[in-house]
Amino acid sequence: MQSRPALAVTQASDGSRARAKSTTTAAWHRANSYLETLGTRSHAGHASEQDVEREPLIPKDNPAAAGANDLHGGSTVTQTTLNSMNTLLGVGLLSLPLGFLYAGWLIGSLLLLTFALLTFYTAKLLARCMDSDPTCRSYIDIASRAYGPRGRLITIFLFNLITITACVALVILFADAMFALIPDLTRTQWKLYPGHWGLRLHGCARLAGRIWLRWTDGSLLHPAYTTLLPQDWSKMPLSLGLLMSPWTAHAILPNLYRDMAEPAKYGRAMAWAFGSTYLIDVTIAASGYLMYGSDTGDAIVNNVIRTTNSWALAVALTVLVALMPVSKVPLLSRPLVVMAEYAFGLVSDEQQESKNLLVHLLRCGVRILWVVILIAAAIMAPDLGIVMAFMGSAMCFTIAIILPLLFYLRIFAPKLSAAKKSVLVVLLVASSISALVGTVWACGFGSG
Repeated sequence: MQSRPALAVTQASDGSRARAKSTTTAAWHRANSYLETLGTRSHAGHASEQDVEREPLIPKDNPAAAGANDLHGGSTVTQTTLNSMNTLLGVGLLSLPLGFLYAGWLIGSLLLLTFALLTFYTAKLLARCMDSDPTCRSYIDIASRAYGPRGRLITIFLFNLITITACVALVILFADAMFALIPDLTRTQWKLYPGHWGLRLHGCARLAGRIWLRWTDGSLLHPAYTTLLPQDWSKMPLSLGLLMSPWTAHAILPNLYRDMAEPAKYGRAMAWAFGSTYLIDVTIAASGYLMYGSDTGDAIVNNVIRTTNSWALAVALTVLVALMPVSKVPLLSRPLVVMAEYAFGLVSDEQQESKNLLVHLLRCGVRILWVVILIAAAIMAPDLGIVMAFMGSAMCFTIAIILPLLFYLRIFAPKLSAAKKSVLVVLLVASSISALVGTVWACGFGSG
């Protein structure tokens, strides 16, 4: 008789633990169910731009072609080309002149061309991986096809990391541009503005009297001093990440491939996209380095703002740069915030949410915490150049070259000749070494 209450208490305790465990498991299952969507949305593009999946630049307008094949959409070659370029041309473009400064004309030109060719090649490898399994519709699906759930989780982690890094880079870019125009406030103070503060009216009124002018315009007619080889060989490895950072559109290329009405023309679309992007990149890199030489900054737009004689141009460039964090950071942040809400069970029916004040407050708290983490990371980051070098080396190499090579080798290993397999392994080893060296140098200069 006396043992029954104890047994009841034990059973109740076991039941509580089971309910707690099931609640926790359910929360993480909700988060995991969102991960697949998150992985596609959260790509930063090189930061990059790279960075998240962007909305299509040109909408689909070919429903007849779309219905021809259930596995593919209705996008034309032109639409796929422009959508790919829209992803490739991101924030990394602004740091290319700095990459040329660190590498010199010879090495910088060779690296930029090599990265363009390699990423173009791996973009086509991803399409071949998609063809091996009609159910693959995204980069994460390819990772799962090659390496199972572990490959999926690692890929999602990389997408999240590049998204966070892209957000940090945008905040730093905003602060640097505003500091170049209005040095009354420090860079750290400017980093506190994006997303939750606005420009004060009295600050806007004093714009005309507070522009920092050095009256030494960069000019292509009177180029600055440049060098064929690196001026400082100790900084040359940083150019690996800087020159690689614009080439990370691969996270959404599988989606674009599946969306094509004629997937056989995917290679042509990629040739146009990567070729056009390379011409734009090399023009920006060479022009910026020619104009400013050893004074080239982390982002070429900041050089223009500091040195231009035109007040209107300085203000226009600053406004354009300032709009990037305001418009892009919320878009990049949303998948991460929603994933956190799923993990903690804060996503519920709208009617229930309106009645549950605690859930609403907790969701607000998640967003506030994200803003605090983002700004703290931007304040601790040394400068935009180091952030872009780290992102290019640690993440862009991995997503755009290393993982596609691994996926292809894993899926097609039995069908590959020994010669082709050897070439792919050499590319894989060389890319991995470059990524490792660039990451170590970026972390070393960042901590130093």
